[in-house]
Amino acid sequence: MALADALTTQVAYQLHQPSLSDAEWQITGQILRRVLLLAPDQARSLELAGQFYQAKGYRQSSQQDFASRQDSRQKALHYFRLALRHNPAWPYLWDRLALTKMGLQQYDRELSGALERIARLGPWEKTLQYDLAIIGLSASDYLDQSGREALYFAVEQSLKMQDKDTQQSLMAQFKLKTLCKGVQNSNANLSTLSQRCAEKPG
Repeated sequence: MALADALTTQVAYQLHQPSLSDAEWQITGQILRRVLLLAPDQARSLELAGQFYQAKGYRQSSQQDFASRQDSRQKALHYFRLALRHNPAWPYLWDRLALTKMGLQQYDRELSGALERIARLGPWEKTLQYDLAIIGLSASDYLDQSGREALYFAVEQSLKMQDKDTQQSLMAQFKLKTLCKGVQNSNANLSTLSQRCAEKPG
């Protein structure tokens, strides 16, 4: 277990570097595979595997790499799902799953459920609520009621926690008129968002 922990720390360190060479990516992947052999049922190992493939998907940015990018994102999604079986209360895992599904354009009940859990498990995490708001606004046409309520909550929280420029950017996003109409029909306490909608109804 000590070896698995040491290798896990090494992989985590590599993934937090601003950029990795092709050789470093290959070495990190090799270390990760060893981690998964040593600790196949550890939430942290599985989450790191998801992060590795998620980052690899973002790295493959050219048009020729589209199939490889989608394959990496599918692998990331697989590992995030496995990690959530072991650690379903960790909101950052749900955030990673939701971001990956957005990259795959998988706007479905699983995404709505992930957004609802991010809202419930990380209500005062600024980064999470902003991610939730952006994902939810992108997927607003496809969300079920729980997903829409999570979206309203995230926008409300972001308007309370973010700086003024970020607030303005958020309120300029996508289908604001549709968003504000939904807020009127919500039973949640959305005083800040309701005020902004009244100021700028769309």
